[in-house]
Amino acid sequence: PADRQSWRVAGFVEAHDATRRKVEWNVASWLDDDREFEENLPADEILVAGGSVLLSPWFGVGDGAQAGIELSGGAPGGDPTFARARVTGRTILPLFAGLRLGAEAAAGHAWGGLPTQYHWFLGGVETLRGYDIGDAAGSTMARARAELTRGTLAIGLALFADAGWASNDADSFDADDALLSGGLGVTFMDGLVRIDVARAFVSPTGWRVHLHLNSLL
Repeated sequence: PADRQSWRVAGFVEAHDATRRKVEWNVASWLDDDREFEENLPADEILVAGGSVLLSPWFGVGDGAQAGIELSGGAPGGDPTFARARVTGRTILPLFAGLRLGAEAAAGHAWGGLPTQYHWFLGGVETLRGYDIGDAAGSTMARARAELTRGTLAIGLALFADAGWASNDADSFDADDALLSGGLGVTFMDGLVRIDVARAFVSPTGWRVHLHLNSLL
């Protein structure tokens, strides 16, 4: 009864069109007058209908070993017709002296006439810290992350590393082409609130600060 389970099956009809950026002011401009939001992705104009499924069981509670898997897929039809599927595995293992090892790996692929906005976009707090969303993108993707965390339920410190790859050619996978990052994070209330400082090691390199909520890793 304490296991966390999530199941979702949905049908949908979607109309997509591109929209231009209209943000003229942002908080970051207080620190840098030249800082602007990037232009929106030039999405394809489409009308599709289809279905999707998400299976996301998570087993284990408290300070013991925890693990979960997430299976998701969707198959819209119309003009164009395409399908996507992704599998994600996660685990958190207690070690010693209050240390915990967390790891996550995911792979996804898409088939058919894939619109621009349905590609896999890697970057940002959910997939590849230290990078902008879309710094790696394509119809096929693979990514992984791992971290060591030490602390209490109230506050903890994490050392992490992320890697990600995406391409429109599934046969072109090469680990040397992956984007890599690493950094330090501080978690509050067992991940309910988290701040990560990440460094991108592969071009485009740079530092980023991520604030996110309800994070298992």
